[in-house]
Amino acid sequence: MNANESYDFLIGLLEGLGIGLMIFAIIRGRFKDKTLN
Repeated sequence: MNANESYDFLIGLLEGLGIGLMIFAIIRGRFKDKTLN
């Protein structure tokens, strides 16, 4: 793997983590709302 490929891979990994964290936060927020009501 050359430098450019590893850079693209790193960006893809960070984007995937960000999306996963957003989904996790949304699910957690909805779960908290349900337990409060």
